Amino acid sequence: MYGVNQNTQDVVRDEVSFPAGVHESVVMQAVFEKLSDDKDPLLQLEFTKTIDIAGKQKTYKNREVIWPIDENNVKANILPAKNKYTVTMSNGKKVTVEKNTTPSPDVALARAYNAFNSKIKHILGVFLPESECVVSGKNYAEFCQNFIKKLEKTVNDPFRLLIEFDKDGKYTGVPKYGAFMERTEIPEEHSELYKQLNSGNIRLRGNVGSIAANTPQGAPGMIPETNMAPPAAPPAGPPVPPAPPK
Repeated sequence: MYGVNQNTQDVVRDEVSFPAGVHESVVMQAVFEKLSDDKDPLLQLEFTKTIDIAGKQKTYKNREVIWPIDENNVKANILPAKNKYTVTMSNGKKVTVEKNTTPSPDVALARAYNAFNSKIKHILGVFLPESECVVSGKNYAEFCQNFIKKLEKTVNDPFRLLIEFDKDGKYTGVPKYGAFMERTEIPEEHSELYKQLNSGNIRLRGNVGSIAANTPQGAPGMIPETNMAPPAAPPAGPPVPPAPPK
């Protein structure tokens, strides 16, 4: 029925997804759990930040999944190199892939694992000295469990986080490539995240009518804050004809 009182839900929810931009004083908890009952557990990073707006607590929260390497999928989707690159193999040998040439399956797999491991090292480096950024495991599950143990004492350590829209302009998350976390004590003028933010390569605007969300359910009611993306501009309508002469 129609009716509004003190118990009516606010337009802005108490918990919403991070808008695109650079966020200060974020905390992270890593978990290894299932997305659904019929799936295997996955490494997930839960980013959280609580702010106070006009005396009300609002929480930003995103979850990012660190997917395992699907070796069959990597081998089935090998494409010619758009640009020349070099891959370090597991034995330390470096293999150069020239532009427009197709790498071997072994090289493609090594490149995929290198990207995975570099991302993990990037995350660890925000909280730990480089000498301690060491994690191993006999398989994905053991590796993830050891990674979580490595960060058990850092769950309340604040850091800086970069968020952008996905390529469809629908949901927000960390960039697929490059740095997305760093220590808060790094001055803004030396910050890699602010450098990326100002480069024009970060997707700060969603599609018209979209709302920043880390899940398909969406998150109505974004909260303005420094360094966040401005709202998407409405589409241009048809030109307005001139008024008829009197």
